[in-house]
Amino acid sequence: MECKPVMKKLILFLLFISNVALADVCYISEDAKGIYEIDKLDYLLKPLSDCKAGDTLSYEILGGKNTKMWANKQGKRYALNYIRAHACDLRYNAYIEELNSWIGLTCIYKK
Repeated sequence: MECKPVMKKLILFLLFISNVALADVCYISEDAKGIYEIDKLDYLLKPLSDCKAGDTLSYEILGGKNTKMWANKQGKRYALNYIRAHACDLRYNAYIEELNSWIGLTCIYKK
């Protein structure tokens, strides 16, 4: 039995979908801790110890006090950029989204 090119593409697509569907989501949510300090961000990586390579990482930082301050907003963005640089597989897209005092990162986790 000979496969047509369209059928081969369909089979490859179905195999790809099954691999993507098997990945888990590693969800981490924390409250903002005031103003983030650039040299003290390693503690943000500790909750990632339960995540597995290839998981979809969803890391969010919720409001907290001083959410209207520019330094806190910039600090949360910097904190997520730090996580993105150290924990995300940058061969894939890594999104940082922001809404009012909430900010979140979504990416593929690398070990």
